[in-house]
Amino acid sequence: MSFKKRYLFALPALAMAAIYGIQRLPFFKFATAPAEVTKLFEKEGLLPPEFKRYTTGNRSIHYLQVDRQKKRSLIMLHGSPGSSDNFLDYLMDADLRDSFNLIAIDRPGFGESGLGRGVASLQEQSQCLKPLLDTLKGQEIYLLGHSYGGPLVACMAMDFPEFIDGIVMVAPAISPEHEPQEWYRPVIESRLAGWYFAKSVRSSNTEIKALKKYLDKLLPEWSDIKIPVAVVQGTKDKLVPKENAEFAKKMLVNSPMVDIQYLDGEGHFILWSHRDEIKSSLQKVIEASHNN
Repeated sequence: MSFKKRYLFALPALAMAAIYGIQRLPFFKFATAPAEVTKLFEKEGLLPPEFKRYTTGNRSIHYLQVDRQKKRSLIMLHGSPGSSDNFLDYLMDADLRDSFNLIAIDRPGFGESGLGRGVASLQEQSQCLKPLLDTLKGQEIYLLGHSYGGPLVACMAMDFPEFIDGIVMVAPAISPEHEPQEWYRPVIESRLAGWYFAKSVRSSNTEIKALKKYLDKLLPEWSDIKIPVAVVQGTKDKLVPKENAEFAKKMLVNSPMVDIQYLDGEGHFILWSHRDEIKSSLQKVIEASHNN
């Protein structure tokens, strides 16, 4: 065999080895170490958040909390993959700190909440977060969810209407009709190939592979949401198309306010690039909840 043929034969194996190695880098945890978070806050002259956790069933859930002794809390839920550090800028935001107790959660299977042990069911994830809601009784509670966090905050509003005062969904993957069914997801889920992928990728695959099924299950329950809802959506989002925002408008028939804010020409990562617009939508939800 010539050198050229040997090189071409070895190239796929080398590429797979390189991808495997890259996935083992700290970046692929999609989380920032507590010491680094503390340094970041101290650099800005802010007290760092508290690093807290609770146990529910066989799950230990980790979250960051900025407790300003307010009468109102904002719980923030990341996409897939991701972690609580997706909301570090929000935890440091002066306006939000002045208005809320702020909580950013590592959803089950991500960050410090059992990395690699993903949960397929939206309803099961919702139940995992119930103990946190119990600690906030007596407060106004608002939820902010990005991407996969969007359907999760909607599910929580359906499951726990007595707790939730309003929700904001940012680029939410909520329409079962528009949820893609990628061919490769069963491969990542398989025992044979699963070891190859980073834990964060495996957790993400577990929930995204099953998302359409659980979105279908939610269809009859959208009419149960009777609180204000805002959706912030980029018109050029290729991961979660804008039809998801239109789905929210159609399904939220009993919500006293459904505010859809389209960001022209923007993609999926508006959580980081358009914080002011998201804060504006949150303010609309608060005002509507007080007028309801």
